[in-house]
Amino acid sequence: MELAEASASELQASPRGRVRLVAPVSFGSQSLVPVLTDYLDRHPEVSVELTLDNRVPDLIDEGYELGIHIGAIDNDGLVARPLQPYRRILAAAPAYLARHGQPDHPQQLSSHICLGLSYWRHHDRWHLSGPDGESCEVPVKGRFSSNQGSALRVAALHGAGIVLQPEASLADDVAAGRLVPVLPAWSYMHTPMHLIYAQDRRPTAKLRSIIDFLLERFG
Repeated sequence: MELAEASASELQASPRGRVRLVAPVSFGSQSLVPVLTDYLDRHPEVSVELTLDNRVPDLIDEGYELGIHIGAIDNDGLVARPLQPYRRILAAAPAYLARHGQPDHPQQLSSHICLGLSYWRHHDRWHLSGPDGESCEVPVKGRFSSNQGSALRVAALHGAGIVLQPEASLADDVAAGRLVPVLPAWSYMHTPMHLIYAQDRRPTAKLRSIIDFLLERFG
């Protein structure tokens, strides 16, 4: 009863203090940071410490209060609030498409130069989803790969091949015409994304405020 009363009192207080949050590199830098700046404007007594890391963290052992996780959740000790699925799109520089042509179907990617993430387990195959629930697994090849999507984006800008990266990472380049969508009706199979936190974490005003804010923006 004392814990319940203390928690209720805390939730009625103004959000204040520091929130430690961990998120994947691309999503965190491209999509999450602009939203967090809006949150900080709304809650001047809260500070946010954001760690960008593509590995799956141990929230409790590493002292994080919240995390953004892309992929399946296999930890029963976590609360996982669903967010919008993570979407990756295909794009290439106009110069590359002028030399090699625009593919009309995913299977034609096999004859193109594709830029791959070196840490993907199956980096030589892309699983794409299309209109009406159609799916396609395409063998791909290329001469350049990297463990960072930002490096693949730069390679694509210089005409090195077709890149498969998060939509938010390529949006500015596509809008400016530096990159052109390839097979715009298709994307990498949508990956679930969740906001995660420990089940036994005591609710606080700062934690509740940022959870609600992130669900409002990304839910």
